[in-house]
Amino acid sequence: AQLMAQTMPSTPVQQRTLSVGDRLKKQFEDGGWYEGTITAMTPKGKYPYSVTFDDGDVETYTAAQLMAQTMPSTPVQQRTLSVGDRLKKQFEDGGWYEGTITAMTPKGKYPYSVTFDDGDVETYTAAQLMAQT
Repeated sequence: AQLMAQTMPSTPVQQRTLSVGDRLKKQFEDGGWYEGTITAMTPKGKYPYSVTFDDGDVETYTAAQLMAQTMPSTPVQQRTLSVGDRLKKQFEDGGWYEGTITAMTPKGKYPYSVTFDDGDVETYTAAQLMAQT
């Protein structure tokens, strides 16, 4: 799973409805928050909610587990990315690094170039930036 949250929530949302198509963030044992979508519901199953995370992992949960361990997430489609946008990205070392989207090549395999404040330049897809920043 890829880390995504730019800010870490302090408490999960306890009272909400759960529906197929809902986006959510779940905190895992490594302390990272991961984003996914409720993709199926089987009302009579032991774990009736299936969540497909953005990295492709699929896990099942009870409603109580989802209420206690997750928080709603903004749908990816509601966020836009533009040259000049500032962002924070968490890397494998656990550190958060700030950068700026400095270029966009719409037809490229990795269309967004991000120049981090330390001078490193990396390229990403829109989906990678949405899920990791």
